[in-house]
Amino acid sequence: METKCEICEDSIGRIWVGSETGLDILYPSTLEINKVQLKESTNPNANSIRRIVSDSKNNIWVGTKDNGLFKY
Repeated sequence: METKCEICEDSIGRIWVGSETGLDILYPSTLEINKVQLKESTNPNANSIRRIVSDSKNNIWVGTKDNGLFKY
């Protein structure tokens, strides 16, 4: 099975990692990983991350396969 992954570093050095199973944030200074809870859905593809980007205002935008767009 092929696994796809999206990775984005934000303005304060956190690493955002998205995959078919959801979204995690890695804090490099402590190596702590936090799972981000997206909107609940009964669709198994709802939290499948397709894209993570940072904008000029330091917002992180996360696009999912079937659950919409999220801003952090």
